[in-house]
Amino acid sequence: MEVELLSDDSATVVRPPDRRAPFRPLYDILARHSGPEITLTLATIERHLGAPLPAASGNAGWWLSELAGTPAAFAAWRAAGFLAEFQPKEKSVRFRRTARAGV
Repeated sequence: MEVELLSDDSATVVRPPDRRAPFRPLYDILARHSGPEITLTLATIERHLGAPLPAASGNAGWWLSELAGTPAAFAAWRAAGFLAEFQPKEKSVRFRRTARAGV
């Protein structure tokens, strides 16, 4: 499934990560989620990944763009049609749906 990301005046297609990609489990969780948002703790994300997140993931900026964080991680939630918002006090990430599937 490819997702068309809608911005102010253009659309970008983001492809799902390869099945062997480290952040594929996160993509799978988000792609199966049918609601407008989902919040996952960092511990939950790490458990599904089977590995710790990078130390920089404790900073809000890491979750905002592929330039600030890990491109593969950013592509995982964007391909599933979500934006990520780090919540430091809760040590969690709120993913909000921002795209429509079916391209």
